[in-house]
Amino acid sequence: MTSLELWANCLKRDSKGNHPIPTGATRCFDIKDGLLKASSTPQIRVDEHQGHLYDEQERLIGAAISVKNPEDINNAIKLVGSVDWLVLEFFIDWIQIPCENVIAAAQGSPTRICVKPNKIDDVPGVAFALQTGVDALLLELQDESMWVAAREAQARKDTNRQTAAAGGTAAVAVALGEHHEETAGHISLVPARVINIVSGGLGDRVCLDLVQLLKEGEGCLVGSSAKALALVQAEVLPTGYINPRPFRVNAGPVHSYVLMADGSARYLSEVQAGDQVKVVNWRGQARGVTVGRCKVESRPLVKVAFEWGEEGREGWGEEKKTAQVFLQQAETVRFVGNPGGDGGDGDDEFRLSGTEEEKRQGAGISVTEVIIGKKVLVRAQSKGTHLGRTIEARVEER
Repeated sequence: MTSLELWANCLKRDSKGNHPIPTGATRCFDIKDGLLKASSTPQIRVDEHQGHLYDEQERLIGAAISVKNPEDINNAIKLVGSVDWLVLEFFIDWIQIPCENVIAAAQGSPTRICVKPNKIDDVPGVAFALQTGVDALLLELQDESMWVAAREAQARKDTNRQTAAAGGTAAVAVALGEHHEETAGHISLVPARVINIVSGGLGDRVCLDLVQLLKEGEGCLVGSSAKALALVQAEVLPTGYINPRPFRVNAGPVHSYVLMADGSARYLSEVQAGDQVKVVNWRGQARGVTVGRCKVESRPLVKVAFEWGEEGREGWGEEKKTAQVFLQQAETVRFVGNPGGDGGDGDDEFRLSGTEEEKRQGAGISVTEVIIGKKVLVRAQSKGTHLGRTIEARVEER
């Protein structure tokens, strides 16, 4: 099976067959209530009034959507997972970014995407959007130049897939630090070792004020890379200089990601009152909590870089991965520490009683006191994101 289907648009094909189906067409796209023409090419038929897609056995398999505004793309994304096919025809100038948004939403789902390119330059753009691209192109019968471009894109995608399959053995290797399946109520956390601490200059810092009170050892996952989010504790501890604010997580500057309740990552600059973020404790237990207010102020920052490997233990895996987080330079901003401590493999310290563990986790590690070698907890994954959604494409964040 090819990695890019080429559909022949037969909606305007006359009964005399003046425009034969081009060689290499994977399917014919035709009117549902029209005369079913004998053809060796499989057909997908559309109800032009309702936009429903049917196969040759009259089974409902998808939807055709005319994209005229952003809401049409949102409606397409809502259908992902519930249909086999989405056919998108664009009546706006933008095609690339809307396609990427739908592709990102559809990755990992059974829904496949077919797009009708408006010009030749659209073909490679949508065929390789987010590296994976769409699953099919809908092409006019008589547009020979478009078919040439589409066949070239199809050949490239087939070659790329064969190359990836040849190296599949290595690709199947478990990603460092990403071993346990996550659920809505649990996030997999690994220890990461601090390797560098430097000034981060002055930045616009965001405090997330939540509508619930958080406990010691609880906080939000934030960071400069969606692949590595550090667990930052809420301001739950009393001090001699400022009262605790257990509803607040000082989450860092506006460019940082924060993990949302639905598992997506979002820039702090985009979080608004009413959104739900994921609150996680040091055991990985998680829940969604609504944001009541975002407080943005100019504050001095510190950049903390860290590294981790398989299971977060030294010497495991072929290489270590690194990332960093920017946080306000203030005593009240604390990481949630590693329950395995800072030295050895941590086996003995994991045997501490729950009370002793919780006491250590509740204290956390202030960003003003963190030193090289300290362990913090991070949520690490190998996949990149697009608009906060996990995608298969290679994404590098430095």
